Amino acid sequence: MTLGDSGKINYLVNVNHASPSWYFQDVGTGGGHYLHTTRKVLDHPRIFEFATPVKGTQPVWYDASYWADGAVPRIHLRTELLTVIKIVTFYVRMLLSSQAALLVGFVGMCASKKGCLARTTACWPVWLPGLVGLAMYSVVVVEPRYVAVFFTLLWIGLFAGIRLPAEYEVRNLAWVLTITMVLVIGAPMAFLAIRDSASALIGTRHVQWQVAEGLKHMNVRSGDKVARIGEYFAADWARLLHVTVVAEVPRSDAREFWSAPPEVQTQVIGKFTAMGVTAVVAQIAQDETFRPNGMWQPLGDGAFYALLLRQNSDRSKSFGRFLDLAGTLLARNPSENIIVRPDDP
Repeated sequence: MTLGDSGKINYLVNVNHASPSWYFQDVGTGGGHYLHTTRKVLDHPRIFEFATPVKGTQPVWYDASYWADGAVPRIHLRTELLTVIKIVTFYVRMLLSSQAALLVGFVGMCASKKGCLARTTACWPVWLPGLVGLAMYSVVVVEPRYVAVFFTLLWIGLFAGIRLPAEYEVRNLAWVLTITMVLVIGAPMAFLAIRDSASALIGTRHVQWQVAEGLKHMNVRSGDKVARIGEYFAADWARLLHVTVVAEVPRSDAREFWSAPPEVQTQVIGKFTAMGVTAVVAQIAQDETFRPNGMWQPLGDGAFYALLLRQNSDRSKSFGRFLDLAGTLLARNPSENIIVRPDDP
């Protein structure tokens, strides 16, 4: 038997409000202190660097238990109560939206039948584990994919307690309710399946794949270091290209970067350059009105932009040899002016 750190880390972030989010700097209302923090290399806008010692496409995500080592979750009744209220409200919204057909169907079949409550209660070995699972997540954080199986157990247990008499009208009502539930729940899923199949048949390319291909055409190669601005959780393009994200300007600081004067933006880019970053990839939120210009190249669907900082290692070596040659020529002919620019071919 082993016990993972997922619950601990999520409690620190979502209940103890450790900040900034997943960059492991301040434990918030938790206890202890982080033993292995990411490095904050700039304050305005904030830049977090995490090139070492963890490896991987996204090192700060690859082994979160390493970065969170030393922090201890702490229970505070007020924040815990607010978390429970928030998640229970989320459950209610799920019941009244995506699961409304099941709710109406169960009430419709059970409401007029005597003994339904007693028979449903007798099915507790099925629905109780589902209810316990929902309660477990309600004290930390929840997403639909976390609790789908528990809702399934809950509904199976509830419907198992329904016993309908073999009367014509009742059986017809049961059929109508059943078909209605299947259509209401299944139609959106069928639509998504048809849409995805159609996209595959007509050759629609995935945005993350397009970003990876665009970076490849910019001469970003496997093994290179990259940085991100305005990050979102998904960095599939980095995985596809086999590059390593070593630093980020968080999404919360992206607006500060884009609205900053040129000297501040230059300072940020300079920090990335000093880390040996090949390219900086910016992701722009849909509600943002600004768009990068100048040296930034659009990628994918227009939500991604890239700034190339240096060429791949082969070109860097060639450029280094060129600088060596230029230095030799200057030494031999000090009166001659030789201008060396990084953008020279």
